[in-house]
Amino acid sequence: MKKRITIITGPIKSGKTTHLEKLISSLKDAGGITQILSGSKRFLHDISSGEQVELTSQTFDKDTFKIGKFTFRKSAFIWAKEKLENSLLSGNKTIVIDEYGPLELNGEGLEPLFSEIISKIKSNFDLQVIVVVRDKLLKEFLLKFELDESEVKIEIISNNFSQ
Repeated sequence: MKKRITIITGPIKSGKTTHLEKLISSLKDAGGITQILSGSKRFLHDISSGEQVELTSQTFDKDTFKIGKFTFRKSAFIWAKEKLENSLLSGNKTIVIDEYGPLELNGEGLEPLFSEIISKIKSNFDLQVIVVVRDKLLKEFLLKFELDESEVKIEIISNNFSQ
């Protein structure tokens, strides 16, 4: 049975997104979002259109919220959810999400759309998802979506090398 959920996991700054980008380049029909780090700023990148939107902000206003040392733009998450919905509607066979983190585990960020995508994956044999999940959140992620080893392929990234 083909595993339709691929999880790329590892510690912060281990090369998960770099590995993801290499993987995406080998796929023909992928859509979704990746994160790009440029200096101190983070951007969300739509794979299909090449569009980008800044995820982080240097200022705090009604469009932002703080988590730890980072200030995030609410509008960036709305944009990302629209891009993910477009990927589903356009018939992409692979949906890429970089990354599923603490916000989503708490029902924010890319939720509830991400949960809907996982439900579709479980019932649609033509659809697959590739998702980046930090190693410290992997167990919680698997429990939340009631996933076991028969349903997922886990790629562990450590120091820029896939294991």
